[in-house]
Amino acid sequence: MRPPQVAALLERPDPLLPERTELAATPFFPQELYQCGPAALARWPDHLLARIGLGNSAYALGDLAAAEMSYRRATLDHPEAADAWNNLAQVLLELNRRSEARAAAERAVALGGPRLAQYQATLRAIAEPR
Repeated sequence: MRPPQVAALLERPDPLLPERTELAATPFFPQELYQCGPAALARWPDHLLARIGLGNSAYALGDLAAAEMSYRRATLDHPEAADAWNNLAQVLLELNRRSEARAAAERAVALGGPRLAQYQATLRAIAEPR
């Protein structure tokens, strides 16, 4: 049985959902609900929030490869999405791919937005010595 919020998402997207989100501010689905992200993307393949949400779920479960894939796809489909670039940078940093992480974080900073300070903090973390 699906929780009511998952059933509602499958019925129709909420037009009031923000187009940008930040990793720390997004509720994670428990592992047993991990499939709702792919279901949402099957219905709305270009929806930025669904793509980032799937990446956030993968990240929360420790699946950095899946998180990277989801965030990277979000940046390809929505190159103006600073949150997707920032989240991708964080995952790449944790995968010890600093050069790629730096480039993604620099893109997030260049795009700016209301979470610019967070993007700058990610960039500083990448620049810190190991």
